[in-house]
Amino acid sequence: MKLLILLSLCFASISAHAFKVAVVNVPKTTVFSDLAMTSSIGFIRGGKVLRVGEKARMKGTLVPVIVSGRVAYIQSKDIRYVEEEKQVYSPKITEHNINNDEFKVNDSLKDNNHLVIQGGQFSLGENWENISTAAGDSSFSAMTYYSIMLEHRSPIKSYGFGLGGSLYRVSQESIEAAALSIDGQIYYSPIKFSWVSIDLLLGGMISLDTRVKVTGVAGTSKGSFYGWHFGTQARIFPEKKIGFVAGFGIKRITVSSIKSIILADNSEVSLDLLSGAHAYGGLSYRF
Repeated sequence: MKLLILLSLCFASISAHAFKVAVVNVPKTTVFSDLAMTSSIGFIRGGKVLRVGEKARMKGTLVPVIVSGRVAYIQSKDIRYVEEEKQVYSPKITEHNINNDEFKVNDSLKDNNHLVIQGGQFSLGENWENISTAAGDSSFSAMTYYSIMLEHRSPIKSYGFGLGGSLYRVSQESIEAAALSIDGQIYYSPIKFSWVSIDLLLGGMISLDTRVKVTGVAGTSKGSFYGWHFGTQARIFPEKKIGFVAGFGIKRITVSSIKSIILADNSEVSLDLLSGAHAYGGLSYRF
C-alpha cells in the first residue's frame, strides 16, 4: 500500500506543474521502469525536449518521467535542464513537443521475460463423469495439471504473451487419464501497478499424446486433443524477480482418436469432450 501511495504521488507531481523542461544531450538515453535500472523499456533520442520530475531519485542519479501513463526513469547525466526558450535549439517549446508519450518503447524479446511454474485443478465435465460411471466409479476426481510457461511482459505495455507446456493427470479407482500438451496464451492487463496486476487471458493448447487406461483391461487407449481456455488472474509483484500468480477460468478440450474405450465388462465408451472450470496458482521468476 505504501508503494502504491508513493507511486500515485510521484505521478501526480509530474502530471501537475512540479516538473522541469530538459533536453537529452546524448545520442540517446535509456528509459528504465525501476529505480534499480534492471528493466529497460525503451530510449529517448538526443535533442528531445521533455518534462521530468523536479525531484531526482537515487542520490540525484535518476529523474522520473511519465511514459504511457506510468512513471519511468532516465539518468540525470544524460539531460540538461532548460530555463529559457532560447536555450533550446529547436522551435518554440509547446505542450506538443514535450509530450513524453512520444518516447520510443523498445520492447526487446531479450528483456522482461518470466519463467512461470504453476499447478491447478480442472473439472472435466459430463462426458468424463459418464465414462467414469460406466467404468464403475461412484465418485469423480478433478484433473490435476502442472505447467511451465515462458512469458514476455513489458512493464510499460498492457499486453503480453506466453509459450510453454503442461502435464495433465487424473486417477480414479476404475479409470485414469494423462496427457502432455503444448500451450500458448496472450494477456491483457486492464489494471496494472508495480506491485499487482489483473490480467484477462486467452489461450490454446494441443496434445499429441493423450492416454486413457481402464483398471483390469489390457492396453491403453491413445489419442490427441486440442482446446482453448479463457479467464482472469492476479499477479503479485509482477515486475519483481520473484512473483506470485493465481487465477481461474474455463477450459474446453476436444479429444480426437479415442473413439473406443473398452471397459471391464467389454462394453465400449468414447471420450470426445472435456469441459469445465479450472483454478491454479504458481510462482514467477524474472530473468
